[in-house]
Amino acid sequence: LGRGGMGVVFEGYQQSTGRRVAIKFMLDAALASEAARKRFEREVEVVARLQHPGIVSIIDSGVRKGKYFYVMEYVEGRPLDLAMPAGQCNIHDAFRMMIQICDAVDYAHQRGILHRDLKPSNIIVDHAGQPHLLDFGLAKLVEDDDGKEGHGKLGLTMSQPGQLLGTIAYMSPEQAAGKNEETSVRTDVYALGAILFELITGELPIRMGGSLKEILHWIAEEEPTLPSKLRKGLDRDIDAILLKPVEKKPDNRYATAGEFAADIKRYLAHEPIIARRVGPMGRSWRWVQRNRALSTAIAVASVTLVAVSTALILQILSETKRANDEAKNAKEQAAIARSSAAEADRQKSKAEDNLKRAQENYRILSNILKSAVDENQAAVSVDKMLTQASDRLDKTPPSTPQTESDIRATLGETMMRFGLFRRAIANLSRAVEVSEKAGLFEESPESAEVIHNLAAAYWWDGQYDKAESYYVRSLDMRRRLFPGDHRDIALSLTHLAACRLRQGRVPEAKELYTEALDMRRRLFGQEHEQVAASLNNLAKCYQEAEDDATAESLFRQALEMITRVKGDKDDGTAAASYNLASFLLERGDAAGALDHFS
Repeated sequence: LGRGGMGVVFEGYQQSTGRRVAIKFMLDAALASEAARKRFEREVEVVARLQHPGIVSIIDSGVRKGKYFYVMEYVEGRPLDLAMPAGQCNIHDAFRMMIQICDAVDYAHQRGILHRDLKPSNIIVDHAGQPHLLDFGLAKLVEDDDGKEGHGKLGLTMSQPGQLLGTIAYMSPEQAAGKNEETSVRTDVYALGAILFELITGELPIRMGGSLKEILHWIAEEEPTLPSKLRKGLDRDIDAILLKPVEKKPDNRYATAGEFAADIKRYLAHEPIIARRVGPMGRSWRWVQRNRALSTAIAVASVTLVAVSTALILQILSETKRANDEAKNAKEQAAIARSSAAEADRQKSKAEDNLKRAQENYRILSNILKSAVDENQAAVSVDKMLTQASDRLDKTPPSTPQTESDIRATLGETMMRFGLFRRAIANLSRAVEVSEKAGLFEESPESAEVIHNLAAAYWWDGQYDKAESYYVRSLDMRRRLFPGDHRDIALSLTHLAACRLRQGRVPEAKELYTEALDMRRRLFGQEHEQVAASLNNLAKCYQEAEDDATAESLFRQALEMITRVKGDKDDGTAAASYNLASFLLERGDAAGALDHFS
């Protein structure tokens, strides 16, 4: 049935009961090692005391013709990674499977036994969907608080200081460092987290390419990629649940496998999870989802509008303010330049039209949002509400193309802020298309902003070639609108440079970053947070080009400047410290990196 480093497993038949069994024989080569033999004996003793439907039980054991063996119940099924293909399985099914696995592991933990080699191939899923744990060959008894091992001693501990035990792909940082004396319940929690991370995202929390030394370093130091970046449709709660068990520090993980399972159950029940703090608004959302009959549409509409007001309505209010400013400016021009009265009247009329347009957009968008909530008669997530608002806009667009274009531009920008990049692309593209088809599209700061946002949405979605074409279009438009130096041009240069850096076009990126830096120095002076940001961007470009000396110099200049300008408590200063620390760590300067990470 299978073969490992210590033994080989055969299918067998127990004559006395007539049932199929699995028999594990210790390999002859393993017999040469006293430690391996004792580990085999210990596995028998460990599993014999565990009686749980999620753990394969031992029926018999002994020595036959000098060969050590034990007999297990036969489980017909497939290993977890075959039963649930990684990255393709249903997320809720994966969660429910992990709850069952955690229950079995927690049972063993409560009896003082750590598994220490949890991995998909050691979990067999039967035809009923029930997982069964196998292979307790690396199991270890946990000591009770009084220093005695739980449920009686098993004799020698096979793990020696500095010895690597377990399968490296699912190995915790403390195991990877050979600190077996530090292994605990949270070590198995890490492995469970790595298994679930891989099941849902299709990727392990750490890279596996490279030398053993490199992999061990990554296990100890490299932070996992955000799960929602690896698989579309994952929300922030799922990110939190997947990242907490694979924290580098054991104290930051779930305390037990049972606690891990309980948090998954909370998520499935729409309750607040413990993996991240939930504020009053978040708690309200979850309460309403669990008590739909007790919520009213009016209350929900209010909560929903409050939740998105800062992100969604600010742009419209900004348009209103700009329209008012334009109207005021037009009046002043009329008073000052009587000879240009006609032009002043035209500017005033245009400003008033813009104000009416902004007010109408606000009214229509508010109605769309309220309708999206009323349709559910209960709380909806912000993501869902924005999606439903977009769908409603598709079904019943506003009467004028300009209004539809304006609303889609606002909705698209907001969706991008919430990480709904595909939806953002659809709405921003439609905003441009509607405006162009109606002959309303004109070169203006607002139009350049819409094109820039569309490029950014493509960039965040990983479509760099499409992003580049729109970044170029926005930059060209801004150069025509603002001859000379302008902060919007510097921003476009920076974004286009970042895009080309992702495309591997390092020399072109460096040229654009340098132009943006020079422009910001002319605009803001030698000491400014925008100048510091440009220095930091240019440093990353030199780092990519493997010019470490120049990169380090620029990272340090950026940090020193932002510290002088904003102080050492500013978020920008923290970000610059982090960037320098990451660079130093990559170069192997752990001490220097630690100082700046601190």
